[in-house]
Amino acid sequence: MGPGGQTPEADPALVQRARERVRAGMRATRKAIGSTAVAARSERIVTTLLSLGPVQQARAVGLFWPRVAQGEVDLRRLDNIVLHSAFKK
Repeated sequence: MGPGGQTPEADPALVQRARERVRAGMRATRKAIGSTAVAARSERIVTTLLSLGPVQQARAVGLFWPRVAQGEVDLRRLDNIVLHSAFKK
């Protein structure tokens, strides 16, 4: 905290560099994981989400389309399950 209990302003250029470093680190981590591990993580995430009451009771679920080539988790199976269960209601 700065004088008077105020938080000092961060240097925008420093903040941008920090964000770029974090993003570069995350990209490197995703590349290093491998597609088999990403698929396993994706499945665990889908299973966990399906077990949550708020997800089970939701009328809509927002998801993102994965960039598989960049190693992002793939939750499309959740989309498929939610879509099919909506038609059964």
